Amino acid sequence: MGGRCSCSPAGAGRGRVTFWPQSPPAALERWKSLGLDRVYVDGGALISEFLAHALVDDLVLTTVPALLGSGVPLFHPVLVKTALWLEAVTSWPSGVVNLSCSRVQKGRP
Repeated sequence: MGGRCSCSPAGAGRGRVTFWPQSPPAALERWKSLGLDRVYVDGGALISEFLAHALVDDLVLTTVPALLGSGVPLFHPVLVKTALWLEAVTSWPSGVVNLSCSRVQKGRP
């Protein structure tokens, strides 16, 4: 695996993002060496790679009130089951709904 990972210091803005090809575990180690304890990962293939390595702690799923029919799936096949705990639901006047979830940890429902 070699998804494209990115990193930017908090408050750096969009113009200061660094991209590099690394596996999710290698990216996590690099982020830790930079002193980062939380990062934002986006993109279906990249999220799928991080899910496959059990490296996603929080996930926000956004639903849009439209039926797409056939199309490109958001997540690529992930062979690891990830149990999620629903933390919050936010609905917007447009009909968009955000589901904020966290990965179920051992000892927690």
